[in-house]
Amino acid sequence: EINLASGESVTIHIVTLIKASNVTITNPVGVTSDTHDPDESNNHDNSSIYVEPEADLEIIKSVSDKSPQIGDMITWTIIVKNNGADTAVNAVVTDNLPSGVVYDSDDSKGAYDSVTGIWNVGDLASGESASLRIYTKVVVTNKVIVNLASVTSDTYDPNEENNYCNDSTTVPPVSDLEVTAVPDVTSVTVGDEVEYAITVVN
Repeated sequence: EINLASGESVTIHIVTLIKASNVTITNPVGVTSDTHDPDESNNHDNSSIYVEPEADLEIIKSVSDKSPQIGDMITWTIIVKNNGADTAVNAVVTDNLPSGVVYDSDDSKGAYDSVTGIWNVGDLASGESASLRIYTKVVVTNKVIVNLASVTSDTYDPNEENNYCNDSTTVPPVSDLEVTAVPDVTSVTVGDEVEYAITVVN
């Protein structure tokens, strides 16, 4: 309560914290006094703000084999979840396959482009998830293969720390050993000495 002289004004600032998304918040205000007011039409007002939708996308990646051999087929699995309160509109995953593997196929029914690495997930409702399996062939040896993936959408995401993930697989070294034994003579008799030249090649 305050007293206001004629022509005087006062302003109060109220700081609030937004606790909901995808809503219109209207704040009505009114003023009265003990003094007669002949025009009460301007004693009330309101203002509205719109809170944008919010989606918390999380991406998880895993590989089917942590120690494959060259020539083996391995599967990269990607799961995208919407942990937010609203629909994630136009969710898109980027997964460019690393060197050391060659793309074979996937189960996205055309939504994943192996050339661009783009997987068009589409809209994900709150609590909804989508998955993708990418099948690749290992074409290297003695290498750690790291596969990175990320996800975005047109909806505001307040927590981008879980929008990135990776998994790795280690291809062990490979050796192809060959051994030969060659005698220094081709014909001997009892009591003769024979010398063998043994050669090992990798």
